[in-house]
Amino acid sequence: MAVTTYCDATDLATWLTWEESFSATTLPTLVTANMIIEMAAGEINATLQAADQLSCTKDDNMLALLEQLNVVRAALLLEFDNIRTLSPEELNRQDAHFNEIMGMIRTGELAVCQNQTGRDYPAFSVAEVGYTDHAKAQIYLNRLARGS
Repeated sequence: MAVTTYCDATDLATWLTWEESFSATTLPTLVTANMIIEMAAGEINATLQAADQLSCTKDDNMLALLEQLNVVRAALLLEFDNIRTLSPEELNRQDAHFNEIMGMIRTGELAVCQNQTGRDYPAFSVAEVGYTDHAKAQIYLNRLARGS
């Protein structure tokens, strides 16, 4: 079964070449890049599955975030594997950021699906109260009109 990825090898190469220490000779081959991207996407998809947000239609802004996370995680996997161009502090910072966002998705603080809100989204509700028979009947008719 194919793994859903949120970026491609071009995105990864672009992100990697932003680092001054990279050159064309240190960039991974296309096959290696796609394999690393799929590995990174697997972590993201596992988090989305745990939060029951894997098979929904993704919000456009959240797709951009997932693409960024996929690129960064793939680059980190390459760093841990063999390239070693980022400082240990930068590696830890990027890794912590990835884990923080994944934690927010897993716990529901961030909603990835369209037309959903995270758990910390402020909500407001109103309840109609009727003290007379006429008011109670009107509330019932209002509910029928709203379809609720």
